[in-house]
Amino acid sequence: MNSLRLLVELRNPTVFLGLLVLFAGFEGGPYCHAKSVAYHMVRKIQVPGKPGDSYWDNITVDPASRRIYVAHGSRVEVIHADTGKYLGAVVDTATAHSIAIVPELGKGFVTDGESNTVTVFDLGSLAHTAEIKVGSQPDAVKYDPVTHRIYVSNTKSDDIYSIDAATNKVLMTGKLGGPTENIVFDEKGTLWAILERTNELVTLDGATLKVRKKVELPGCDAPNGMAIDLASRRLFIGCRSRIFMVIDADKGNTITTFPIGEHIDMTIFDPETKLIFTSTGDGNITIVHEDSPNKYRQVQTVTTMRGAKTMALDSKTKKLFLPTVEGVPSQYSGPPDPEDAPYTPGPFVIVVVDKAKGGK
Repeated sequence: MNSLRLLVELRNPTVFLGLLVLFAGFEGGPYCHAKSVAYHMVRKIQVPGKPGDSYWDNITVDPASRRIYVAHGSRVEVIHADTGKYLGAVVDTATAHSIAIVPELGKGFVTDGESNTVTVFDLGSLAHTAEIKVGSQPDAVKYDPVTHRIYVSNTKSDDIYSIDAATNKVLMTGKLGGPTENIVFDEKGTLWAILERTNELVTLDGATLKVRKKVELPGCDAPNGMAIDLASRRLFIGCRSRIFMVIDADKGNTITTFPIGEHIDMTIFDPETKLIFTSTGDGNITIVHEDSPNKYRQVQTVTTMRGAKTMALDSKTKKLFLPTVEGVPSQYSGPPDPEDAPYTPGPFVIVVVDKAKGGK
């Protein structure tokens, strides 16, 4: 088409609007979206630690208060998500594992694997206000805003507890038949857990905690790290056999798999961007995009730091935060263990991963 004819055609409103839609489609289409996924490590926040607190575990972001809560030995360190300023700590926990935040109640909940309790703390003062006795070696803790229940998985007693978030009262207990560090729910009465020892996905009734069914996860050794897309009803499960699986939550069948790194410990789904993140202790984040409930593609692998196996997403800024220490040896992928990984850790840090300039 020559320039004169183009000018004439552009005077036609239908043609002009069509071109606008076409260009908008290129801007927001899948290829452009894939190109805009350009996450990279942008900084490290050094966290002052108590001597001897060389252990770290899960991390949580409260997007409203701009606070990061990270389990670090016998404490939960609290950091400002934007400035990196140290704000204080929740203390008097023997071994902190995971944190759940309930802003409407002004309360936080921390699983303490050594004392077999859940520590309750005040979000304002960070004061330790109560303890709830649960099963043996509690790990995952999640809050369901629909039922106002806290769910806690206990890795040694192979069970799960539900707790009234307002009263701190244990409402129900249920047997899982194996240890799990991950639980998700659909906010409609169904709960899922993954069993590390038997490589199974368990579906439970959220009210009674009774098992509805179990399905095997073929090719998945020691599943660890699970998220859910509530809209498509897809589960995203990381496996220590270095694969990531997409599972139909209702049928239990595998939709697809992707390769991931060593020592998976966290999987996160962002419903706004349709991105799935898995963090592994070898210092990598694998990012997969959900094009549709049955179509997925890997869009990026981000290099972070060794030991950065857990992760939190800030839903407001879309930044990722991952705790680790400086100087994790190349043969290790997590905190030092006197028997399995007896190395001397460096300073405790939080890795910040963000999109490159120009990304959307």
